[in-house]
Amino acid sequence: MTEVKNCLYCNREIQMAAKKCKHCGSWQDETDNHQLQQEQQEISQPKRQNEANSKSSYKNKLMIGIAIGVVFSFLLAGIYYIAKPQQERLYLMGIMEPNSDNSYYVGIGTYDFKDMLNLETEGDIWWNGDSHIVVHKLGEHSNQLKSILKSSQIKEGRISNNNRIRNAYPSSIYKTVVYFDGFNFDEGEFFLFYGKVDIETLQYDVFDKGVIYGMIEYGSYKDCYLVERGDLLYIYYQSPVGESAEPVVAFDPKQYFGNAKFWEPHVKKEIIVWLNNQ
Repeated sequence: MTEVKNCLYCNREIQMAAKKCKHCGSWQDETDNHQLQQEQQEISQPKRQNEANSKSSYKNKLMIGIAIGVVFSFLLAGIYYIAKPQQERLYLMGIMEPNSDNSYYVGIGTYDFKDMLNLETEGDIWWNGDSHIVVHKLGEHSNQLKSILKSSQIKEGRISNNNRIRNAYPSSIYKTVVYFDGFNFDEGEFFLFYGKVDIETLQYDVFDKGVIYGMIEYGSYKDCYLVERGDLLYIYYQSPVGESAEPVVAFDPKQYFGNAKFWEPHVKKEIIVWLNNQ
């Protein structure tokens, strides 16, 4: 009968003379088994190192790919921003006034922010840049202004260079008509002009030598407007763009207001209030 013994490691029966367990592979001599463990470690260590190197290489490639993707995205965004038409921003310079049915507000604007710094403190508007008639339609974006007529667009007769639209007044009876006035420096000569523009068709009329005081909404001169031409004030009926009207009446303001400073905004408003009560 063959003599047996138990394995020192797995406790299974093996032959007495066996130096290595046929079940678990352990050497029965502790010295030999320690050598086996070292050999196994030497075999497994490069394998683990290779696995670690492989994982590290994958992570590095992943990070490089992400970085390239981010850079490419920023590059595309920059190209799109440069190629995209940039919308110019309008800055409001003049006070916005409502039209007859409050469907839009009208004022004076500019594309050049520096022009806003050139306003006089008393409220009369003078500047050096290209001033615009601008409107804000209710129901649209709260800060969105639309340019209707630029000073540089006005070219009629000698009114062709260095124009400055100064004031805008919405008609009290025609919902799309805006009256305006301005001034011009041409070859050292200073003169005034006024006119009207349709905010839908963008058609306009312009006339020499005039400063608009405002719209008359009540009284005997209801549906008219007041304009200063030379030393006299003229009252005209409001009319659509393309139509003209004869003056209803002309008068000398000094007969009623003495030597008031008629160019000052508050004096113009006082005269409009006075006519509304006639």
